[in-house]
Amino acid sequence: MSQFEYHNASNDEASQKKSLAFMLRQDSPGLATDGVLSGLAVAQTTTASASVVVSAGAAVSQDSVLNGASLLGLDTDLTLDVLTANPVGGLPRNDLIVFDVATLGAGAGASGGVRVIVGTPNASPTDPAVPATAVALARLRHAASATTVPAAKIDDLRVFTSLVQPAGVWISLALASGVAGTLKYRQRGNTVDVAGDITGTFATGFTAASAAGALPTAARATITPPRSVAYVGSGTVMGSVEVTTAGTVNVQCASASTLAKFAFCYPAG
Repeated sequence: MSQFEYHNASNDEASQKKSLAFMLRQDSPGLATDGVLSGLAVAQTTTASASVVVSAGAAVSQDSVLNGASLLGLDTDLTLDVLTANPVGGLPRNDLIVFDVATLGAGAGASGGVRVIVGTPNASPTDPAVPATAVALARLRHAASATTVPAAKIDDLRVFTSLVQPAGVWISLALASGVAGTLKYRQRGNTVDVAGDITGTFATGFTAASAAGALPTAARATITPPRSVAYVGSGTVMGSVEVTTAGTVNVQCASASTLAKFAFCYPAG
């Protein structure tokens, strides 16, 4: 056990990072939730090219309680080469853009943390593994012999985190692509409330679902996913909402709908 003042000049780096972890959203005591705090969106260059642009922003990475939390920052937009250094051959390939503390240089002007993880070419490519020290930002889906990275081939993989929140405070969740409106949750002890007023193109039938956000580990159910009946569409269409054990909020509709309003609670842990 150790006790110390944060940002005291006599502290070692490990102590500072352990203290920082408690200021951030928690997966468990002293283990900050990995994710993006702001920015770090990945987009094509003005005209699609062999590079992508990563917007300025910040992220949190922590691989273990003992190592403490790393606060990663990018203070200006970064143009990152993808295909010049690693051309695509005759098979498709998935690459990942990550912010990796393990490859980040030290000191002023540090570089190398935002990088490309090159995937394995395959007729049905899969994503390469994300190191425990890295935060995933985007997937790049390259067709065979591709020479540019267009916007249509970039999938946003950012999961957002935040500073630690007092119990009972409503927190907004990042929405899935194509979903708009408000989706939020709050945690009251072992009870989690979820509420949404969202629009999108929601699945028909109860076997398909449309992802509408993700909750941090501490707010997820560890048992059969809880469900609630939802008001959907014009009022004649009904559906259900579920929170999966992976933290995803899904909306399922009896027939096609673009609107969902709901509120329900369930036990976490």
